[in-house]
Amino acid sequence: MKSLFDKPLHLIIILILAVVSGLYFYAGRQQERFDADATAYLRRALADIGSWQPRAIRRQLASEASAAVSDEQLGALVQRYHSLGAFKSLEDIQFARLASALSLFHRDPLLSYSALAHFANGNARITATLVLHDGQFKLYNFNLSSPQLDDNSR
Repeated sequence: MKSLFDKPLHLIIILILAVVSGLYFYAGRQQERFDADATAYLRRALADIGSWQPRAIRRQLASEASAAVSDEQLGALVQRYHSLGAFKSLEDIQFARLASALSLFHRDPLLSYSALAHFANGNARITATLVLHDGQFKLYNFNLSSPQLDDNSR
């Protein structure tokens, strides 16, 4: 009787499944370990960003993100979203395992979330990747999209 490991393709498939399972498990452990602190940080960061001042946004960015974003880009972001008003709350917060799994290859843990953000004058869907560096979360990447603003720009 032939063994399952006699065929190279079977061995490769088993290896791939083991790697994917390991990454899935690692991401789940990252979520368990950091989720409460990360979502609390995200709420605080959005409250700061909701002032719609470029300084406030830059203050929440990780050093890598801050270096990649120009003052003009921050100004455009503020101009586009300031009409949303002050941040109120988050709902439907969802953890994305992919960024966390890939952070295995990054020097600092990455956690990615998407949520519906409620502001004083409207809502926006936010996706944010947080980086944990020296015990502090910062925004590594974030994106806002608001159908209300998209409708007004047409």
